[in-house]
Amino acid sequence: MKLRIVSLLVAIVMIAGIVGTVQASTQPATTTSTHLNQTMTKITPDQCSNPETTVNISTAQTSDGGLAFSPSTIHVNKSECVQVRLLNPLGQDHDFDIRKAENNGLVNDVHNEFPLNSTWTNVTTTIQFPSQDAAITWFCGIPGHRAAGMEGQFIVGAGPTSSSKTPGFELFTAATALFAIVAIPVVRRKFVN
Repeated sequence: MKLRIVSLLVAIVMIAGIVGTVQASTQPATTTSTHLNQTMTKITPDQCSNPETTVNISTAQTSDGGLAFSPSTIHVNKSECVQVRLLNPLGQDHDFDIRKAENNGLVNDVHNEFPLNSTWTNVTTTIQFPSQDAAITWFCGIPGHRAAGMEGQFIVGAGPTSSSKTPGFELFTAATALFAIVAIPVVRRKFVN
């Protein structure tokens, strides 16, 4: 009987671990390594020729001295061709980057540089957005700038549809862990006596 209880507890803990691992592996991968950020050194060509919309993105400094894009979230339509105009009033150079690998392959890589004091008209890039709901992340590829807060998202259509996490599995994992914690003293007492 004691061996059955211990075996049952071990099996429950193992199942909880497997469920947690499956959940983690189904999350989209994001890469923020400096190596990836530095691989794009040439300005990429426009992705589409007839933009339906133009959006303006400016560099900004936060009240605590961090860096940012303003706005940091922009809504666009599915399958839309969008021209992005970049403004840089800050006293340093910045990049505008999108990585296909970070965005589940839904958009092509984008790299554009906008030096300090850029005006709206001389720094633009044109992006073709996917035909499905998504969130497409952009960032400044200059080392350290993304970590300082220079990151934003295009929300395409309704945005990401659903998380691959299933709340039931999280609840199951938590309940299993709680059961194991409560059961350990009971099992110890049975073995000690």
